[in-house]
Amino acid sequence: ESMLLRAEQLSRLESDKIADKSAVVYQLQRRVRNLRDQLQRRDLHLDLLRRKLTLQEDSQRTKCFLQAERDEANLRMKKLNKQVDRLQAQLNEARSLSTDLKVQLAECGDYKMTAIERGRKIDELQKRLAESEMLRNRCSRKVNLLKDQLGSLRGTICNIVGLPSACADYEIISRVTKMANAHREFTKVSRRYDE
Repeated sequence: ESMLLRAEQLSRLESDKIADKSAVVYQLQRRVRNLRDQLQRRDLHLDLLRRKLTLQEDSQRTKCFLQAERDEANLRMKKLNKQVDRLQAQLNEARSLSTDLKVQLAECGDYKMTAIERGRKIDELQKRLAESEMLRNRCSRKVNLLKDQLGSLRGTICNIVGLPSACADYEIISRVTKMANAHREFTKVSRRYDE
């Protein structure tokens, strides 16, 4: 009987140990499940964090790209503004030059009219000069003819009054005056005798 009791005790102890072990195993299994769930949650959380990090990196890259694009666009805008300013200055200069050229063109028109008028006057003056030249030639021929006639008359008078042709004009005039006075006196005397 003590053996039976001992066997029952041992059996109970064994059952208790098995029950304890089952409880421990059950607790361990629950703990493993909990840890596995926690691990899965952590993996999910890590995936989410990785995705967020990837999105942030993409966003950062996009932001850097957009910043670079904006900087480049600003640089292009500055260059275009400078080019616009330069072209505006060239346009203002061209307008000023155009105005100056219009003024010069108007002045050229005035100069052209003045030149045409002067050309007409020059033509008229050239005609008058040609006419004056012809008149001068005619007068010159006439003067030469009169000089020849005067020279011939002088020579004849010198022969009549008995003077050489090389003598001075005042001598000829003096001799002719004396002869004319003598002729007048002679005529008066002749008339007296005739009366």
